[in-house]
Amino acid sequence: MTAMECLQTRPSKTSILSDIREYIEIEPTVSEDINLIEQGLDSLQLMRLVDKWRRAGSDVTFADLIECPILSVWLTRLLSSHSDNGNQSSPLLTSTSNGTEKREHDDQPFDLTDVQYAYWLGRQNHQTLGGVSCHAYIEIDGNDVESQSLERAWHRLLCHHPMLRAVFTPDGKQRIGSDIALPALLVRDYQNLTLKEAELALLETREHLSHRKLAIDEAHVADISLSLLPDNKTRIHFDVDLLVADVQSIHILLKDLADLYGEFKRGNDKYFPPADPDWQFKHYLEAKKQADQGRTVADEAYWKKRLATLPAGPQLPLSCLPESVSEPRFIRRTYTLSHDKWTAIKGKATSKGLTPAVMLATAYAEVLAHWSSQARFVLNVPIFDRHGGQPGIENVIADFTNLLLLECDCTQPLPFTARVKATQKQLHKDLSHSTYSAVSIQRELQKQGLSEGVSAPVVFACNLGTQLITQTCRETLGSLNYMISQTPQVWLDHQLYEMEDGLLLAWDSVDELFPEGVIDSAFNAYCQLLESLVDDVNWDRPYNPSLQKEQRVSRVSANSTECSVTRHVLHHAFFEWASKAPERTALIAEQTTLSYGELAYRARQLAALLIKQGLKPEEPVAVTLPRGVDQACAVLGILAAGGCYVPIGTHQPLARQQRIHATAGIRFTLTDTLNRDAVPGQAIDIHDIKDILPLNSNVTVSPKSPAYIIFTSGSTGEPKGVEM
Repeated sequence: MTAMECLQTRPSKTSILSDIREYIEIEPTVSEDINLIEQGLDSLQLMRLVDKWRRAGSDVTFADLIECPILSVWLTRLLSSHSDNGNQSSPLLTSTSNGTEKREHDDQPFDLTDVQYAYWLGRQNHQTLGGVSCHAYIEIDGNDVESQSLERAWHRLLCHHPMLRAVFTPDGKQRIGSDIALPALLVRDYQNLTLKEAELALLETREHLSHRKLAIDEAHVADISLSLLPDNKTRIHFDVDLLVADVQSIHILLKDLADLYGEFKRGNDKYFPPADPDWQFKHYLEAKKQADQGRTVADEAYWKKRLATLPAGPQLPLSCLPESVSEPRFIRRTYTLSHDKWTAIKGKATSKGLTPAVMLATAYAEVLAHWSSQARFVLNVPIFDRHGGQPGIENVIADFTNLLLLECDCTQPLPFTARVKATQKQLHKDLSHSTYSAVSIQRELQKQGLSEGVSAPVVFACNLGTQLITQTCRETLGSLNYMISQTPQVWLDHQLYEMEDGLLLAWDSVDELFPEGVIDSAFNAYCQLLESLVDDVNWDRPYNPSLQKEQRVSRVSANSTECSVTRHVLHHAFFEWASKAPERTALIAEQTTLSYGELAYRARQLAALLIKQGLKPEEPVAVTLPRGVDQACAVLGILAAGGCYVPIGTHQPLARQQRIHATAGIRFTLTDTLNRDAVPGQAIDIHDIKDILPLNSNVTVSPKSPAYIIFTSGSTGEPKGVEM
């Protein structure tokens, strides 16, 4: 039977049960009244099943099945819901009778996915919290690993998996290199060092490898090296750019490496990994795009409808602005929830109809809400969107990641179970519209002027069900010793892995961003919350942690701010300094440099122009100018004239500008020649001050007068002003 025939066969009860058993255990004699969520099926697994069944011709949707996850209900819907003309599509893995024909196209460039493009763009040094690759580094500690067999295994992997030969071009494309030089395995010999010397050498190696940017423009997207240690111990250093691999791909890569190494040691040179070497990510993406066409339009409409009310990421306390961090460096914190406790907590979640993944996401959100200035926010949730139903898809390496913005609302106290149910309901609704990615949402937010910069820098990456290190890998190469990842433009990334000894909780964070102790305290609180869920009573009451001692001391210190002050208006210090040191440089912008004296002169010229136009004290004036010298001059000129400035971005839609003008009662808009015809109200060109004499002194106003008004979208989408 061909792949096409496999995908287009009408589902039967036997095939449906077989599909479900790929993810959870179901006894042959099991009652059809069982709740599949309670049996351990999670939301992402269901999404893959729905995708597979729809490609086989079923009309069911994710929302249909998640609404009532009872096996008998699913069977009824799946066996009675079938389309003969609407949902069938070509398989996402294709094969041809002529392998050479496919290889002829291997080196043709193709587009990056939304997520790949975000990773690629974040590598650029001009990006906020950029200049780093999306990168994973892993150390595997073992005994007597042979360098020759390891090198041969690695070379065969590079030749076998096309994406390990990927080249990323300067114009944001990718192609598969047909011929690459196979690098010699780097072996570091530390066998003659003392244990302490070897440890220092290994730390230096980790420091060098864990955050590096691989040369992706030269097909260097993954690498391994070997350290030989005293007492015949070994350490494998593995790193990969996540442009070519998601978490399951890393699992496949390490599994294939261990299998190849074992076969080579046994003298079997004919072993190859199970993945089809002719599989092409390019063809997969083309077919997926075609298959998703019908859903994408509806999903885009769903998210665009929510844009105006969609919150940003958690507003965590910062010690510096993200754009001031020149070289982001991630620090990892880990905690292992014991196997027995994790089993007990999972059992309690599923018995309540809750998936363990959503329970963990909710616990994460509850803790973050206690450190965030806003208790309603979005988490950036990676979805490993490796579509089921295509033969061999489980063995290939590529980045199938999609991103979802999960809204979490912790503004009102709720029992923990109720909070998880609310989060799960939101997730299930959003997963039904997941073809429109979080990257596309963020682009649209910026396009509409509803967001600037990264809106969701806090990540929840749930890897339940994906075994990173297989038993074969542990027996042949060794066990996981250390792992860390980094992602451009991310502040905090929480990852979860089920290990032999329990659930591994890992937080990777850019510590430079946060006040000392904040991430430690939040991580400890998160681990304590999960530990507490072993007791039933903690599921039935709201999360309300007591402050730790160091937090109480810190808050008392921070709030001890009493001092004697002299009341001045906002612009007083600037003009005072301009009179004392007019020659000092005040502004540098592109090709323009202004001294304090020059800037003060221009500002008072503008103040005179505004007063001439009839500006009254405390009257609001819109500033619609691009960032730069003119914008600074406009703000100071309005304040010098006794007015109140209202910044309105040049990118804001006209309708939104008009609503802000009406709300604030704005008559005048300071702008420039380029924008004057696109703004409401009476436009005043900031460059019309050429022949105006400046005010001799600033208009006197009370320090209690409004200095400026900031408008936000508000919870209803209507602009709301905050007067300062």
